[in-house]
Amino acid sequence: NVIGAVGEVNNVSKTDVDISETSVYEIRTTLQKSPGAGDVDLAGLSIQYVGPDGFGNLVHVSETNISAENVSNAYFVQAITAETEEDTVMTSESDRYELVIPTGTNLTTADATSPAIPKTESGDQVATKEYGTDTDIEVDLTNSEYGVDNTDLDLLKEGNNVELTITTESGSQRYVNLQVPDSLVGDEGSTVQL
Repeated sequence: NVIGAVGEVNNVSKTDVDISETSVYEIRTTLQKSPGAGDVDLAGLSIQYVGPDGFGNLVHVSETNISAENVSNAYFVQAITAETEEDTVMTSESDRYELVIPTGTNLTTADATSPAIPKTESGDQVATKEYGTDTDIEVDLTNSEYGVDNTDLDLLKEGNNVELTITTESGSQRYVNLQVPDSLVGDEGSTVQL
């Protein structure tokens, strides 16, 4: 079950940010196991993303072809509270995990010692967040041999809607409709409820 969702908002006033429009560059949906459901491996989900101008069928970053230079249309998982926080399997109704979906960005490293930063398809930096050892996702994109290219998805603007269809390995589906607030003024560099 999806019990909440937030969006990470960039801060265009930061000197390292190259774009001029405030936008949501990452979606985080909070999940809990349904009563009576069996264990759910969140790395085995397929997620259909439909945005205002973008579409993608997302798979967990571990299920993609990491021998390629870039991994396309991937999501991450982060344990919030879980019996075993080192894996992606929900085993208890008290477990809470986040699905993390970078939107409209390419996460690439500048060199072998730098964490990945979100950039547009043309290479403009979207936000100052670094996807490295201290990032709240289950993989460290520092020193990564591949980038994560989610530029098929949208950088979300004020008032945009996103529809997610989340399908488990057993075929169970959940539909999630998210909307960016009509105004992001004052939310730069923070999160907003979707």
